[in-house]
Amino acid sequence: MIEDALIERVTGWDTSDEALRIPASLPGGGQAWETVHRSLRATVERDNRISAIDNTLVVGIDQNTNQAWVTSDAGEVFTGDFVVGADGHRSVVRRAIAPDHQDAGFAQYVIWLGMVDEASLPAKLRGNPEFDGGAFLSNENSVLFGYAMRGRRGGGTHGHRRIGWALYDNSHNAFLRDNGHVRNDVVHHSVRPDDISAELYVELAEMVQSQWPSPWRELIAFCITRQEITGTPIAEYLPTTLVNGRLAIIGDAAHVHTPMTGQGFGSALTDAEALAQALTGMTTLPDTLRAYEDLRLRKVQGLVRSGQDFSRRFARTQK
Repeated sequence: MIEDALIERVTGWDTSDEALRIPASLPGGGQAWETVHRSLRATVERDNRISAIDNTLVVGIDQNTNQAWVTSDAGEVFTGDFVVGADGHRSVVRRAIAPDHQDAGFAQYVIWLGMVDEASLPAKLRGNPEFDGGAFLSNENSVLFGYAMRGRRGGGTHGHRRIGWALYDNSHNAFLRDNGHVRNDVVHHSVRPDDISAELYVELAEMVQSQWPSPWRELIAFCITRQEITGTPIAEYLPTTLVNGRLAIIGDAAHVHTPMTGQGFGSALTDAEALAQALTGMTTLPDTLRAYEDLRLRKVQGLVRSGQDFSRRFARTQK
């Protein structure tokens, strides 16, 4: 498995930043995205077969019978045997692969997110046993996930963990449209803490106070009081193809499904593994990429559809 290869190549701890001490190999259990990102970045930096070019915006993709290339906003051209787009739900590479089916559609709800170091919580919340098992709670207009994970210093004990929550909310779509987060039913960007008005913070606090039990109610209220929440309007994309000639897409560029499936990062890794498997038995390159599509297309279509079933039921109760 590709996850095993990642762990075998980079072992131990990345101690370049003693304040964070993020493990270069990912342990089991839930991980914050910053932990995953730093671990992947550490792997890239230690593998001399990989070149990473930062702060470069790709604006164009093209190919001919012999090669493929990308063009940056600065006019630089990067050429290779093929191009793989792992460039997220608004993928530029997808536009070249499926020009008639470019955009992921808005699923009609937002997920509010918060995470806090347990040590910074009020004393009455620290070490609360309810945090240990997490939470999965729902009502007519929202769903709440709560979870605990390793802290920045790697500890899993009380006081050295991070406690997070995700609140699925179908009642603030007008806010998303009015403020440009969603335009023409396409998600354009997330909601930052300073995008949220004082009135909306009050609305969210009232919603949480009336709907959720302790200690999750107090945890979310703590994050709201500190204005340390973000919002992610949820997009979905059901692919019809994953390749076009010497171009391929993986991860959210290829298929976007609700986080309710719990398989976003894992499905992207499986895409990469399937692509590597196809390349191992490579004949002609276009045929190789089609072999990757044969391995993954129907499976990821099923994953997206399973998430759409939830989204349609959840959005149906929208105010």
